[in-house]
Amino acid sequence: MAVMERSEFVGKQNVEAPFQHYSALYERAEPLEIAARTGLTWDAGRGRFAVRLVGKLYYVDHPDFLVYDADMADDADTIDDADTAGDGVLRDAYDELFILRYLTEGRYVPETGGRLSYAELPWGSVYLTQFKGRVIGRLVREFGGDLARFKRAAEMMPGLVWEALGGCDAGYRFEFMTGYFLSILFWEGDEEFPASAQVLFDDNVRTAFTAEDLAAAGDIVIGRLKKNAGRAHA
Repeated sequence: MAVMERSEFVGKQNVEAPFQHYSALYERAEPLEIAARTGLTWDAGRGRFAVRLVGKLYYVDHPDFLVYDADMADDADTIDDADTAGDGVLRDAYDELFILRYLTEGRYVPETGGRLSYAELPWGSVYLTQFKGRVIGRLVREFGGDLARFKRAAEMMPGLVWEALGGCDAGYRFEFMTGYFLSILFWEGDEEFPASAQVLFDDNVRTAFTAEDLAAAGDIVIGRLKKNAGRAHA
């Protein structure tokens, strides 16, 4: 499907051009090369990859880039891609571009136990100010005044990995993409210091994502947390 026919890109010029560029690369790429490079499962019979985004399983068609909810997939090789509610197709321009960029450029290596701040990542120091506003600041504004709300939202996440994160008042580790994790740590404020947060990435992200990609990963995880917080409150 051409990008101009996809409703989720209407009015989003900042993602429309990159999507066109990367979808053309994806269409020409060999699926076995993508699978070998990313470590993702390739189903040749159905012509699709399997990928988890924040712990939720999706299928990605190839050569046409179409992402759909694995829970809603039927036994057919393809599904109706009409822009209708309930068809199971992922229609979030930012999520789609994030997956697409990984499929075209990412290279998986196992993590070795290291945790890196954004500033320690390649080019992270250059974009650190933007990351602090876009991700850290957003976390603090959304959850800094109510860590119990953050905990409830985090514990509803399908990508949650239970791991003790010491040295903070609340901390969780999430799988934001198949085989890649980030950790969110919160410190509760008091009369002297305001609430603060930190995001750490597992050390294998360096071969798979750019600094911009990892800021987008933070956005995606925070978006899921906000939705969970809304569900928990309802």
